[in-house]
Amino acid sequence: MLNFETVGTRQRYTLCCRGVCAFPQISTDPKLVFANRRKSKTEDDIIHKKYVQSEDTYEFGPLLCGKNRDRYKEGRYPENMEKFNVVNTSPFESEVSFCFQNDANATTYLLDPPNMKLKPGEAQELSVWAYPKTPNEFKDCLVCCIRENPQPVQFAISCIGVRPEVELDKKVLQFDRVLIHRKDTRSLFIRNSTLLPVAWRVNGMENLGDDFSLSSDHGVIDQDKSAK
Repeated sequence: MLNFETVGTRQRYTLCCRGVCAFPQISTDPKLVFANRRKSKTEDDIIHKKYVQSEDTYEFGPLLCGKNRDRYKEGRYPENMEKFNVVNTSPFESEVSFCFQNDANATTYLLDPPNMKLKPGEAQELSVWAYPKTPNEFKDCLVCCIRENPQPVQFAISCIGVRPEVELDKKVLQFDRVLIHRKDTRSLFIRNSTLLPVAWRVNGMENLGDDFSLSSDHGVIDQDKSAK
């Protein structure tokens, strides 16, 4: 409040003053940033491209290792890419630059664009890709640095690299003596213990002649399942 008085009179004038102190800022509300969300997960849940509120992390989930990421911007593997919504919630123009806290060399994670300018209330999309090279879990943080704001915004992200492989319940199928024109059967169980479906195929059956046959020589086994 500012008070003014005219010289020689007792009349006083009051002027109300109000101001707002703020930094350029972007939204940290998961409902605005992430299109796909869930509140929590159990130990057995396999998450694919969702923000998990209980973990405060965006999870790409299990991804196949070693995919070719040349021309990754063309969207050849949509399961490896997600778009985050960047919203300017401040009354100022926000200039934002993006990087990863740990993956400075883009070994696993990539993003585009690296910088953006946002008018007050404006929203733009940031594309983030995950391409794990080895079987492992990769955790990182997307760091959003806002010009003239000393406090960066961070979003935790993760993915799991998976290499397809199957396990056999036995390495040798041993047949006893079989009479001519009689049929004997042995069973072999194939187990997929990975977090992604696995396609399998048996090669070389033509080298065994007509004396041996298979009920199936190819198929797909879901994650953590077995086939006979």
